[in-house]
Amino acid sequence: MRKHRSDSTLWNLDEDVQRQIYELRSISLRDLVKACAEKFDTPTSIASLSVWLREKHVEMCAESRAAAIQFADSVEGDAAGKVDKAVQAQLGQMAFDAAMTKDPQLLRTAYGLLLDRQRVDNDSGTLKLLRDKFEDQKARNAQAADALKSALGGKGGITPETRAKIEEALNLL
Repeated sequence: MRKHRSDSTLWNLDEDVQRQIYELRSISLRDLVKACAEKFDTPTSIASLSVWLREKHVEMCAESRAAAIQFADSVEGDAAGKVDKAVQAQLGQMAFDAAMTKDPQLLRTAYGLLLDRQRVDNDSGTLKLLRDKFEDQKARNAQAADALKSALGGKGGITPETRAKIEEALNLL
């Protein structure tokens, strides 16, 4: 970007005033020239305002991009250790997108969805462990039932030997 003229009226304004004028860029250039003269006591022409807006837009986009990158890096840093690397990278990308569009609701929604996905993955792991534990208990129950059946056999009563086998089978549970 080239250096601005030292006598440029618009570039010599306070940064706050420049931002206010830049925010009014959606109105027509003719109306913006009038607004500069009335609101900011800054006389200018359509041609100089057009050139200034074009250069200011490039500057504002660069600032916005740098701020979005910084914000995305901070979100990734905050997520470090809390979620896996892939989710952390996705959070950083979504933070960058949200910062560029200036839509914090997008970030909040995306962050919530990613955390929900991570929670579901964690719940799936817990569910698998519980399922394995259940299957193990089921196998031990079947083993105990077989031991009881063999202990009772076809005899008619409980002998001390049968009682010992029953207690042994109960200890398996």
